[in-house]
Amino acid sequence: MQRLAPFPLVDKTRSTLALPDWTVPAWIAGIVVAGAALRAVWAFQVGLHPDEALYASWALRIADGSDPALLGVYVDKPPFLIYLLAGIAWLMGNTPASVNHLQQIVVAGRLAAAVAGLVSLTLLYSIARQIYGQRVAMLAVAMLAASPLAARLSPSLLTDPWLLLFMLLGLWAALGKRPWLTGLACGLAFATKQQALLILPLVVAAFLLVQTEITAPGATSRSPRLRKSPSQPRAGIAAVTGRSWLEFGDFRSPFKQRSGDLWRLLGGFTLIATLVLWWDSQRWQWMPSYWERSATTYGGLAVVTGPQLARHLAEWMQVLTTVLGLPLLLLTAILWGGRLIVAIRERGSGAVPTAGANRVQRFDALLGLFMAAYLAVHLATSLAPWDRYALPVAPVLALLLARIVLWWTDRLALQGRRSAVVALAAIVAVGALWAIATAASPRFPVADNSTYDGVPAIAEHIRDSEPATAVVYHRWFGWHYGYYLYGTDLDRRWWQSPADLARQAADQLDRRQLVALPSAEDRQAVEAALKQNGLALAPVLTATHRDGSPSAVLFSIESSAGAVAGG
Repeated sequence: MQRLAPFPLVDKTRSTLALPDWTVPAWIAGIVVAGAALRAVWAFQVGLHPDEALYASWALRIADGSDPALLGVYVDKPPFLIYLLAGIAWLMGNTPASVNHLQQIVVAGRLAAAVAGLVSLTLLYSIARQIYGQRVAMLAVAMLAASPLAARLSPSLLTDPWLLLFMLLGLWAALGKRPWLTGLACGLAFATKQQALLILPLVVAAFLLVQTEITAPGATSRSPRLRKSPSQPRAGIAAVTGRSWLEFGDFRSPFKQRSGDLWRLLGGFTLIATLVLWWDSQRWQWMPSYWERSATTYGGLAVVTGPQLARHLAEWMQVLTTVLGLPLLLLTAILWGGRLIVAIRERGSGAVPTAGANRVQRFDALLGLFMAAYLAVHLATSLAPWDRYALPVAPVLALLLARIVLWWTDRLALQGRRSAVVALAAIVAVGALWAIATAASPRFPVADNSTYDGVPAIAEHIRDSEPATAVVYHRWFGWHYGYYLYGTDLDRRWWQSPADLARQAADQLDRRQLVALPSAEDRQAVEAALKQNGLALAPVLTATHRDGSPSAVLFSIESSAGAVAGG
């Protein structure tokens, strides 16, 4: 009976189910095009996520030169995305002339993020091919392209698609022994989102693994001076020890090389991090750092214990099902569980892994450790179960899924169990189709901005048809108004409760007063509070979703008699 190695060989050496080399570029291009189509459709959705609206409004302040360092607003994010959006807004005309113009800036920013998502696909392919071989790389890219979470978050004005791009760029540079680029990628991730601190250890660990391979015993030195000629005559110490004095004198050279590469990585990171620190320091005299501001708005972090833990875990499990879809997530867990059982049973088989298999094992362990640590931080603490926090694990899960599927495929094929191979391929195909259908469904809750579909129409009416002295009350749409009403002199006021709205409105009876309410919200409490102050809501405009159903209603606040007469 043929024994299998405890861990599979690098799949470049396997011919099982291999594709002809000439078809590989066509397959990769097809996967990227399919991923682009799945992402591009969401770049044109009307609604803006509140965070998208907030970042875009900050970008306008930079683009028109009114606040280039953002010293007039409380900022809780690093600068990269904000200045990128500012550059897009500047290129498209930094003075917003209309809501339609502002919407075009949104689409341009989303398309730029979608392109970043496609670059992430190509980087993942290169990373996987270097570690696991071509077949794993192709399947991993297909899984990431079909990921519902990645497909929906990629075309957005959020920070997460760019964070994912720099994470994969850092891994690609680390595997390619490019310390400067690795450091720059880490710095750009740091300049994009605070969660980069959870991702940088993965990139640095991958870099150190590659450096360990370079400096391992028997590794070929880069320096030609350390290569001895076999015909060179030996004398003195070389005649006794079999090693030349040059080898003894420079035995630390590989470690010097590793140290130098680490300094280059640190230099690349420090270059970007210093710019971020300088930018943030401009506001320290009178405003908090973006780190302090984000901690304040987030409410701090704590370890989750007691009755809240079960609910917290359930919410995070629901988020994880959006990464690849529930079927593929379960398949990944089942196949890796079976793989561990096989490893335990074959531990004493005596099979010796090759050098390539050892490298694969190390990266398996690294990816598994990263997954465990990243999830532990989110599951054990009060970090909110927001879908975008799970995006960094999408390429890792795609890699682990592709890796284990092809391991079982090879094992079953070597055992002659072709029907099992076909069944496994069918399960993967069905799971991928499930993921694609989920990503394309308008009912998928990730990055669901449909609640805000009506805001552009409402803002356009306010800009074009309402007096500049009007008071615009907001509770749900404040950040959206900050973007769509940018440059206007309208008096925008937040209301905390129906009673608060009624109190404020009663003091402004000599001015035009407007308030927009989502159609899904019950407005009886608002109407009751206004009625107690002799006021009433008068419909002005009903904004709709694409399917024609109501999205939000704009009301004017009138005296009860005026509202009745207007009705």
